[in-house]
Amino acid sequence: MKLNINPEYQKLLPRISQEEWDTLKSSIKTDGLLYPIVVNQENIILDGHNRFLICNELGVPFQTVVREFIDKLEEKRFVIEVNLKRRHLNDFQKAELGMVLLEVEAELARQRKIGTLMEGEKLPLAPIDAIGKAAEVVAKKIGLSGRTFERAKKIIEIAPEQIKKKVREGKQSISSAYSQIVTPMKKPKLEIIREEINSLEPDSFNELKNILLILVGFLERHKILKEEKNYLNKLLGKVHSARKG
Repeated sequence: MKLNINPEYQKLLPRISQEEWDTLKSSIKTDGLLYPIVVNQENIILDGHNRFLICNELGVPFQTVVREFIDKLEEKRFVIEVNLKRRHLNDFQKAELGMVLLEVEAELARQRKIGTLMEGEKLPLAPIDAIGKAAEVVAKKIGLSGRTFERAKKIIEIAPEQIKKKVREGKQSISSAYSQIVTPMKKPKLEIIREEINSLEPDSFNELKNILLILVGFLERHKILKEEKNYLNKLLGKVHSARKG
């Protein structure tokens, strides 16, 4: 049977380590495939991407189980939830999957709401408390406390990629990274700019750009001090000009 890989589903899941790959490969080589590969009606893999690749590499036969879903959102939710249960993920990796799950849950809720509207009614905006409840539900599904999920969510939304990479790889805790990106925001914004710029090496263009973009985004989200936001945008323009020069 020819199975297909959906790149979107494959990218949702963190790659397993080489050690995990070797352990799984050794198990399949010795005992065969213990868990069938889950596919949809189109033979697209939903659960078992690594098992499928190893079986093909070793020439080991495999079984499949077909799961049917009423729509692609339900299918995507299954892909996330089954891998949360099966894979050994750290808390931040769970939170990253949780963010995708939160989007899926929000869209499913929106569709359910549309289904209950009378003709001519408009779909109201989701209240803040409803969004908060959805986050609590997702946090429970991924096995994190609401506080940990909210902190990880903030890191995913505003932290530079180098910080996210450290937390994702287990080199920095969620709590430490959260303090690193949030605590400085309690200081006056221009003071943050001066401190960060003074700490940079002469060739740290990308770091400087990231700092400015993060601060501009923060000010825009919180509608704080337009003159400081304008100052940051002008400074970012000067940095680009100097870089080109």
